[in-house]
Amino acid sequence: METSHSAPREVYLPAADARRLIVEPVGLHHYVGNAVDRILDVTAGSPFCTMMFCSRLVEYMNRTRSAVVTEADIGAVVQEMVAGDRRLSKDKFDNLVCAGDGKLDSGIDPDETFQVCREIPRNAHGGWCARDALHSYAKEKMEILLTDLDRRDVLERKGDACRLRVGLFRDWLMVQG
Repeated sequence: METSHSAPREVYLPAADARRLIVEPVGLHHYVGNAVDRILDVTAGSPFCTMMFCSRLVEYMNRTRSAVVTEADIGAVVQEMVAGDRRLSKDKFDNLVCAGDGKLDSGIDPDETFQVCREIPRNAHGGWCARDALHSYAKEKMEILLTDLDRRDVLERKGDACRLRVGLFRDWLMVQG
């Protein structure tokens, strides 16, 4: 196994490219209102999450025989992906939890990273979690984990607050026990 001190960054598409990935396969005329923007909120422009979400969205639209996508449809698909018998499994988020998708040894335990990721949305207010609200590890250990997540673009920081970028991951974590 390769060892690396510099974990690779999560790759997010620029907004224009993410919009193309969402719209071009089915056409813009199938999206109503702020539906495309809502998908961008859910996926943060992660190519993997966008493709996974859009695949589920097409399945949903076919199942419900809908010709257009609304924000309500997006909410229903998110709900299917985070809860119930069609929910995503934990391994679908390995690229966010493990540096190098688990192929590189960053020296950081993925279980510890997952615990921090769970703690962030559960302690968030207004979408952002104050650093002081995170207590699963000692301050120094927590800073190492947060710095790794920040360096890999899994989370965003604003002052002493942070939030996970991918809304689908945040929502999934909130539903898991």
